[in-house]
Amino acid sequence: MRRYFVLLGFITLSFISGYHRYRSAPGHWYILNAKNGTAFIPGSDAGCIAIGTKLYLIGGRALKPINIFDTETQTWSEGATPPVELHHFQPVNFQGLIYIIGAFTGNYPDEKPVPVIYTYNPDLDRWAIGDSIPAARRRGSAGAVTYNEQIYLVSGIRNGHIGDHKPWLDCYNPADGSWTVLPDAPQARDHFKAVAVQDTLYLIGGQRSMAEEEATQNAIREVDAFNLKMLTWNTIDVPFPTPRADCAALVFGDEILIIGGESKSQSKAHSEVEAFSTTSQRWRSFPRMRRGRHGMCAASIDGNIYVPGGCGNRGGYPELESMEVFYPDSESGK
Repeated sequence: MRRYFVLLGFITLSFISGYHRYRSAPGHWYILNAKNGTAFIPGSDAGCIAIGTKLYLIGGRALKPINIFDTETQTWSEGATPPVELHHFQPVNFQGLIYIIGAFTGNYPDEKPVPVIYTYNPDLDRWAIGDSIPAARRRGSAGAVTYNEQIYLVSGIRNGHIGDHKPWLDCYNPADGSWTVLPDAPQARDHFKAVAVQDTLYLIGGQRSMAEEEATQNAIREVDAFNLKMLTWNTIDVPFPTPRADCAALVFGDEILIIGGESKSQSKAHSEVEAFSTTSQRWRSFPRMRRGRHGMCAASIDGNIYVPGGCGNRGGYPELESMEVFYPDSESGK
């Protein structure tokens, strides 16, 4: 009888917290090696994005050529080097061009916001300088998403890792170069990825960086959601189960996956992957990566999740030379 009440209490607690640790659907993470033996140039705080069957790994600390992974041939190749060092950004695909907006350039801890938008044309392997970002709204380590032919730039920090983090939300129209200031988010945050699902913009994870103290002490638990039609914010009742920053994030079915990250709770980067249901607004666990990593990004191609690079420990070292891939139809690990 006692065992029954203990089990009942656990189920009740799980229901109240909105977090479920039930067995995940089939699927496993693998370390993927390129067939021709090549590997991408390791880099932390880079951005990645999928276009067609190719994965584009862009930027990071120092000037580095774009690394392009062809999922059909399982090989890496190099693309054009960005005009300037670009890091701490979330690239977006808009009408076949990759937009870099809300990035930093320079060295820790006083990295500077990049004042203009850069675009990359994957068909021509060519970079171009785009519109200026309004001087009063420039920041780096911001989230960026596309919605209804617009690009939304949210939160971020103005002074590298030192401070002046912002709850700002701006809408950029690539057609005419105009900017619109929208209502501030409930929490300022940096070192996160924004995700748009249908008509809602979600902000999950991140921190408020302050170089004079351990930045990861200021991890954000709250999940903020912005209705892109009504132009209103609300904070989801169920917080982020494992608060951490510098995570990857992407939409996977009707869930948002938050992958890896760093926090004050451990010196190694996190391998946890947690899934937030946008329909039930509950969290569940997801298969962990084989290697903890942060300062990276993720993209999905043909239903598989690709997570290249990042750092293995809290901070900026070591930069990882591996890429993990989640195959949802795989029944057993390797």
